[in-house]
Amino acid sequence: MKTKRKKYIFLTLFLFIIFLFNNSFAIALNKNKVKSILDKEEPEKKEITITATGDMMYHDTQLFHAFNGETYDFSNTLDPMKEYIDRSDLMLANFETTVNPDVFYQGYPTFNSPPEVLDYAKKLGFDAFSISNNHALDLGKDGIRSTMREMQKRNIDYFGGSLKKNSKPLIKNVKGIKVALLSYSSIFNTGYPEDEPYLIDNLDRDKVRKDIKYAKKHSDVVVCYTHWGNEYETRANYYQKEKAKELSDLGVDLIFGSHPHVPQECEWINGKNGNKTFVIYSMGNLMSGQTPLNGMAIETEYGVFVEAKIKKENGKTKIEKINLIPTYNHHAYDENNMLYGEVFATKDCLENGKYYNKIDDYSKQRAYNASINEENILTDSYKYK
Repeated sequence: MKTKRKKYIFLTLFLFIIFLFNNSFAIALNKNKVKSILDKEEPEKKEITITATGDMMYHDTQLFHAFNGETYDFSNTLDPMKEYIDRSDLMLANFETTVNPDVFYQGYPTFNSPPEVLDYAKKLGFDAFSISNNHALDLGKDGIRSTMREMQKRNIDYFGGSLKKNSKPLIKNVKGIKVALLSYSSIFNTGYPEDEPYLIDNLDRDKVRKDIKYAKKHSDVVVCYTHWGNEYETRANYYQKEKAKELSDLGVDLIFGSHPHVPQECEWINGKNGNKTFVIYSMGNLMSGQTPLNGMAIETEYGVFVEAKIKKENGKTKIEKINLIPTYNHHAYDENNMLYGEVFATKDCLENGKYYNKIDDYSKQRAYNASINEENILTDSYKYK
């Protein structure tokens, strides 16, 4: 009797275990089915912010102020812009100087800056620099080679030139979105190096078309810096307009202009293939020694951060939004009567702004004027329609 009872109990337990296993397996299958359905219903979505800004230059006044007798300290120059840099996934600028530690440091007209400018930029969060501009060859071919090598030492990407022949465009994978970075100049102060054209990219060469074709094939977004236009003019010229249309027709998504040292207008261009291209013809100076305090135009203190919100969903990538943050390169004299500069978001220097009480009354008036002038220059034409 006891043996039969044991067999009964054993059989009951065995059947119960099988029941539990089957139900667990069924639940697991159902969960996988539900997950599979949800995955199909919720398309993969990726978003990034690309931020571009204008000319980063170091004139003699900036070098004098930064030198402490032994080394150069550029801290605080761009610190007020750190919060805007931090919210970018890819931070870009036009690096309009050279870096060669073996040559005397100086500003205009033959720019050569100490490596500390790169250390500071890296610390702030800059990811890549456009190097194709009219000052890239100020120290000749050795100068641009040295600049690229100094950036390599610090793991700072650069585009618009290469140390090697037949190099391909720089493509960065930013949170799953591939961004192609191109840069071309139409202006060369010391002539173009025809014997080594790979050192710096020329806006008026056939290579532009080949680069864009490659970039379109291997990336989701094509970004192009263009060094062009007339200095100190707040409106784009015919050449800029024509070149921008050509680049749009080739499939460039974002065009960031530099060289005039003052901001110029921006707009959306319709490409021939039904694409839309955002172009800002000049982003002005990010930082420089140019200021009304030494006789330059007031607009040389104006710049802009361009934030491009990029969205990729279901394999399709588009520019979701463009946001402009006008900047003000505030200049003043310190206690030693040395001229220095700091860069602020213009809105932060207006009444009730976080830096309003940091600047003198004359600078407050200049910042207020900047807020009005920048709005008039940039216009609201950038809005996606």
